[in-house]
Amino acid sequence: MTEFTLKELGQNILECELMNWHIHEGEYLAVNQPICDIKINKNIVSVLSKSSGKVNKLYYRKGDTPSNQAPLFSIDIPVKPCDGSTMIDTNKTYEDFILPDVGEGIAECEIVDWFIKEGDFMEEDQPVCDILTDKALIQIPAKASGKLVKQYYKKGEIAKVHTPLFHIEITTQNHSEIPQTDRQPKKNKILTSPSVRRLARELNIDLQNIVGSDDNQRIYKSDLLQYKEAQDNLSNSTQDIITPSLVLQPETHTDRKSEPINGIKAAMAKKMQAAVQIIPHFSLFEEVDITNLMQLQKTLNEKSNHPLPLLAFFIKSLSLALQLNPGINVQTNEQCTELYYLNNHNIGIAVDSKIGLLVPNIKQCQLKSIQHISQEFITLKNQAKSGRISPDILKGGTITISNFGSISGLCGTPIINHPEACIVGLGKTRDLPRFDENNNITSRKIMMISWSADHRLIDGGTLARLSAQWKNFLENPVQMLATLT
Repeated sequence: MTEFTLKELGQNILECELMNWHIHEGEYLAVNQPICDIKINKNIVSVLSKSSGKVNKLYYRKGDTPSNQAPLFSIDIPVKPCDGSTMIDTNKTYEDFILPDVGEGIAECEIVDWFIKEGDFMEEDQPVCDILTDKALIQIPAKASGKLVKQYYKKGEIAKVHTPLFHIEITTQNHSEIPQTDRQPKKNKILTSPSVRRLARELNIDLQNIVGSDDNQRIYKSDLLQYKEAQDNLSNSTQDIITPSLVLQPETHTDRKSEPINGIKAAMAKKMQAAVQIIPHFSLFEEVDITNLMQLQKTLNEKSNHPLPLLAFFIKSLSLALQLNPGINVQTNEQCTELYYLNNHNIGIAVDSKIGLLVPNIKQCQLKSIQHISQEFITLKNQAKSGRISPDILKGGTITISNFGSISGLCGTPIINHPEACIVGLGKTRDLPRFDENNNITSRKIMMISWSADHRLIDGGTLARLSAQWKNFLENPVQMLATLT
């Protein structure tokens, strides 16, 4: 047991007031972890640990006035301490998992969920928790097998990068030290992917109840969904024989529900507010007849094993229009004193994901075929909808397409995705009567497109010319394909 005073912890004071403890007796302490807050001459100072170990005793209570000569707290340090935040005794290794850099410029994240409870054993690479940055949802796996001793943050709390996330006890001797109740799941280890485990948690399904479909009994998504369907069918058949009078009606509450704005939603709120305050927006609306484009898509997909989504044509044709109108593919510096003409068309697609609005972008669309863009778009869309996407995919966009019409809405005034200079929204496609070349009324597929542009960098004529060129490609897709050859 080792006792620590304020003097030994680097606080050159005679007396202070103890404001708050950040640790508890019996928990494990990491190097540089906050221990307590003290008040010195009206200033509040955080005291950090100089060693790692198990907290044995706290000698003062909140409001007490410890001196720098008396012990503040004591810890049990293992026989053979290691450098950093890892410590070893003769049988076990105790190690803090330090939250690593999870993206450029990201200093903190929200703890979304813990999958391993304190005191439970975990396998190497088993998911421990989900964290949410302002960029994406990230799953943290265990880097070694052992017992999770301490969670340093609770669900919903904000964790700082480069601080301990959880504390693990790694057994270094024989397997018999693991309790019998924890050894049995190890013996019957479930073979599946992290994405299937996550889906099982969302569906509230115990994977122990499912037998995998291959020779190694590995569980796939199809196995999970088949099990879910069988359970639903059983539940529905049981529900049919329930007497209506026995069904409990849920209570109604008129009180409003509140939740914190954080993670992706907080980042979006700040970015949209800043964009409106900084950028003078102006709008332009255009009607586009996409009848021929939809017919071309149908014809091509009938002859292909890899169907092309309609949005792939919009992305590629926009890139072609940008090549003819480079004054749109621009950005500026913070002071708006320089104009930068961008070579690449990194076209972003706004995706309504489960964790908020994400805008992944397809890099260098000017160099890619419609087929290549289609494959990349489908992959990025699925990643974004799940919330699990690389932060690099969310950076570097030059122009954005918002396909709100796929849900509802004819036109709108989308907010520019700063630092980009332009964004376009796609409205809902409708069957509307129009005159043909012989002045006969015919049914056509009509879509409204809504532009918003930075009026500091783009004038109305420049945007109108881009819109007219894009409209021409969309309404005459054969001409667009001819441009690609």
